[in-house]
Amino acid sequence: MDTNDLVKHGLKITPQRIAVLDAMEAIDGHPTAENIIDFIRRNHPNIAVGTVYKTLETFIDKGLIIKVKTDKDVMRYEIVAQNHHHLYCAESERIEDFYDDEINALLSNYFAKKKIPNFTIEEIKNVPVLFGERDILKTIQMLPGVGKGGEGSSNFYVRGGGGDQNLILLDEATVYNASHLLGFFSTFNSDAIKDVELFKGGIPAQYGGRISSVMDIHMIDGNNKNFAAEGGIGLIASRLKLEGPIEKDKSSFMISGRRTYADVFLKASSNETVKDSKLYFYDLNAKINYRFNERNTLYASGYFGKDDLGYGDLFSFDWGNATATVRWN
Repeated sequence: MDTNDLVKHGLKITPQRIAVLDAMEAIDGHPTAENIIDFIRRNHPNIAVGTVYKTLETFIDKGLIIKVKTDKDVMRYEIVAQNHHHLYCAESERIEDFYDDEINALLSNYFAKKKIPNFTIEEIKNVPVLFGERDILKTIQMLPGVGKGGEGSSNFYVRGGGGDQNLILLDEATVYNASHLLGFFSTFNSDAIKDVELFKGGIPAQYGGRISSVMDIHMIDGNNKNFAAEGGIGLIASRLKLEGPIEKDKSSFMISGRRTYADVFLKASSNETVKDSKLYFYDLNAKINYRFNERNTLYASGYFGKDDLGYGDLFSFDWGNATATVRWN
């Protein structure tokens, strides 16, 4: 692989990419990111670690290199070459390339028959959920390269990055703590969400510099033709969404709310401490838009949420999120 391969895959030739390319060519076997960084720093001590990781992810997305994960969750990298398999020794962690055309043909035929469709945001309703609450953050944990923070938790980690290295946007507004009840639920009511984009590498410049990933979430614009209502009652929360035209075919609104009611059942307790405890959260999503003409549309959206958690006089946890954006297209 050389600089011509970068150009063929639509990549600009930069010193950082050339340095990573040279390291991949020079290091024998299947190097880790740390091996590549150590090699690069011999001649390029000023190249940042984050830049190396981002370059590796870009090469992966473009199909120039692949990742090989060991049983100990150590990530290795290799240049894409002829189709082959890997022989892995768990004790020494050594990886050897193994070539066999018959195995390639056998696997190709198998996966052609057992092809699994791509994941889409519409399939979120079919994913098993905690306490009946559909959750976007738990759904993306099923994607390749995305790990979960723990059973039931909405925290996620992308390709070895930290939870605080993910940029989460809701209609272009940054959401800094995207969870309720200490991480068991996300702040995003799926009834109000139109689509989600997750960038695990090759992050566009418009999002700024984040080491791990960017998740760009867009709320529903609202129905500009007819009024509609949608709701649901769950084990611990209920939700309601209203949408419709303000001026038919020109403007619309959407408002969606969700609230838990575990605190209602606490009042039935005979224990005074439990009876005085608090345990609930709520979300409110709202969006309006107005189309002046084919080229000009005004959007305004907001999100408001609150958590209230406490056990008698022992402790209390009361905080909330609020975002607002106005956009002219």
